[in-house]
Order: sequence, then structure tokens, then C-alpha cells
Amino acid sequence: MRRVDPTNLSHRCSICGVFLADCSCAELPRFAPRHEIVFLQHTAELLKPTNTARLACRILSNARCLTWNRVETPPLGPNSLLIYPLAGAPILEAGDLQQPRQIVLPDATWTQAARIANVLRSRGMPVATLPDEVRSRWGVREGGGATRVSSAEAAGFVLALAGETQAARCLVDAVADIGRKIMAMRGLPWTGGQD
Repeated sequence: MRRVDPTNLSHRCSICGVFLADCSCAELPRFAPRHEIVFLQHTAELLKPTNTARLACRILSNARCLTWNRVETPPLGPNSLLIYPLAGAPILEAGDLQQPRQIVLPDATWTQAARIANVLRSRGMPVATLPDEVRSRWGVREGGGATRVSSAEAAGFVLALAGETQAARCLVDAVADIGRKIMAMRGLPWTGGQD
């Protein structure tokens, strides 16, 4: 895991993690989709400049990050739906999103996120997984394959299925743009690709 000394973050945007001179967060539009997005954020994510949930919260007015606590799960609504590729989880379909829902996304490394998802499922939260054709354009924190997407991308793909195409496209494009900028900061090629 790449750790960043908090004193070295002063020259980076606190939302997207890129150098302030390259940040375009102020130009990003805001959307208010009918589905609330809740990121259950592992404490290790709080200072990572490569965290995408903060970017999603900048773009989506009804998205928020809650710090994950295994003992005391943050309060979630009765219409919550966990999105995570747990074994046996049904594939999310547009019909699952006809009514406003609280979409819950673990925000952590894949190992940490699996633990969060397993705890929530064991406590009775319904779970669904994204369709297999979903592909990541992030290219910064590789999670073991193109079907493993960042937290913000997952939110974008859920919104796309819900018919919120403008918000979804903006979010996924913003993640790709930030990914490209972060890789350039590292002097590395960006492998996020295009649609």
C-alpha cells in the first residue's frame, strides 16, 4: 500500500489527489441523482490521495462517506443495497433501481472491502454485483483485473443502470481523467484506456 505523509499532501487537491495546478475539481458539475450513494470507507482510505470516493462526493450531491466500523455499523436505511461481487450475489439490473435506494459501496482495498461486504451480508443486507461487462478506466490502483472497479466507478455504473446517464458519464470520465493525471505525476504510463 502506498502511504503518503500528510505533510506532503499540502500541494495536492484534497478531493482528487492531483497537484493543485492540475486540479479541475472546481469545474466539475454537480448532480443530484435519486439514489443516495453511501461509501463505507475503511480508515486506511482517509489519507490516500488515490481515493475516488471523495471525487464521487464532489460530483454527486447525495453521496457521502461514512467511516467503517465493524462493531458499530454506521446507520443505513431500510432500502439499502450493497454493491459488491460476493459469491452468489445476483447481477444488478435496471429493475432493481426503479425506486430510490440507498446504494452502499465498500471503499477500501479489495481485501478490506470483501471483509466489509461479508459483515454486511451476514447482517442481512441485500447484495448485488455489477454486470460482467463493466470495465475500469481508473488505471491507478489495480485490483486484479479490469472488472474490478474503483469505488467512484462503481457508483457511476450503478447510476448508468438507473438511467442517470449524464451523472454516470461525468463521474466515470472524471475518474479516468484523474487516473491519467496521477499516473503522469508518477512518471508512469496510464493504462486506463477508453470506452
